[in-house]
Amino acid sequence: MGVVDPTGHFRIVDWEFTIADRDGTLVMATPGVPEGFEPRLERVGPTGLRVVSGFLAGSEIDLAVDGTGRVTGGTAGGVIPVERLDSTPRVAPGGGLRAPVLELDPERDRLFEEGWAATAPGGTPVIEPYPLHSFVQWLSRRDEVIFHGSNRTDIEEFMPRRESMELDNDGGSGNLSAVYGTHDGLWAMFFAVIDRSSLRGSIRNGVGMYESAAGDRLDRYRFSVDQRSLIRRPFTPGMLYMFPRDRFERIPLYPQGPFGNEWACFDSVRPIGRLPVTPDDFPFLDQIGGHDDGDLIRLSELGDEIFSRLRDAAPIPGGFRLTFDHLDRLVRDEWIDLGRRFYPDVDRRVIDDATVEMTGPPAFIDTMRRRLADLHG
Repeated sequence: MGVVDPTGHFRIVDWEFTIADRDGTLVMATPGVPEGFEPRLERVGPTGLRVVSGFLAGSEIDLAVDGTGRVTGGTAGGVIPVERLDSTPRVAPGGGLRAPVLELDPERDRLFEEGWAATAPGGTPVIEPYPLHSFVQWLSRRDEVIFHGSNRTDIEEFMPRRESMELDNDGGSGNLSAVYGTHDGLWAMFFAVIDRSSLRGSIRNGVGMYESAAGDRLDRYRFSVDQRSLIRRPFTPGMLYMFPRDRFERIPLYPQGPFGNEWACFDSVRPIGRLPVTPDDFPFLDQIGGHDDGDLIRLSELGDEIFSRLRDAAPIPGGFRLTFDHLDRLVRDEWIDLGRRFYPDVDRRVIDDATVEMTGPPAFIDTMRRRLADLHG
């Protein structure tokens, strides 16, 4: 087989891009990202590509080719599906957001320096009269702390566990039983002000870090919730916690892959600072997008129906054996199929008409234990 033509439109999870040839250089052109900042690619054999810049730098993409030599998709890092698109890529709802520009201001920086230095462990730095997001950006640039946003304002010590499952976790790097955080404070602020108790469906969020050939960096954020929830303005005051960075490990996007922007601590950890956050403090509040999570909400509804018929739950290695009363086969099969689609790292095995075995990563164990405890009062 000769060298294939990799150009075309593609999607990785919900990031859409075009592989294009820019004067002999292959790039991943992304809506909302200026020319010159697109991730650059180099060829690896006749059907392979390596990302050499941006947040996926170091990843290899193995292209799948049909009998005519047309690229039909592939995998990134050997685990993350790459899907070919027939339509032009578009910015995902709530995507392509750029942070407020933090102008040079020595007086502001001096105040922030003094306020942070005077902060007692677990205390609140003085940053007035400047907006909170400017301090968060300033502190993020120092690369000293890990941020974690929460609706809870009274946490003195964080324990390693997950409160929810990560969607589309083909890579296996998410869904750990850990305290999660990020070095990007603006991203963490979102979790302080989004009222998770009032949401249905998923929260889609993150930051992509792009880089030009000259070494200039450009960050693009995404914040989105189900469109039905967004109409209700699901916002609340919360808290932004700061932790010592040396207690956390940076998580790869997939095993042996490049690092992402999430960090994890696998032991209990206490914050060294905290900032009360209101929705108006979040600079992207009016740019949060709304996506359609109808199928995911359907999965939740099916789960409620299925678990209302739970008779027994017995632990097995890596999961649970669930036994139900009067389980409708069609309902069960739809629940299993949707579950496999959204949570590919959870294995579901039908033992008989009344029994299903489920095994998965630590976050699955944590969330299932809480669900079973709630069912039993």
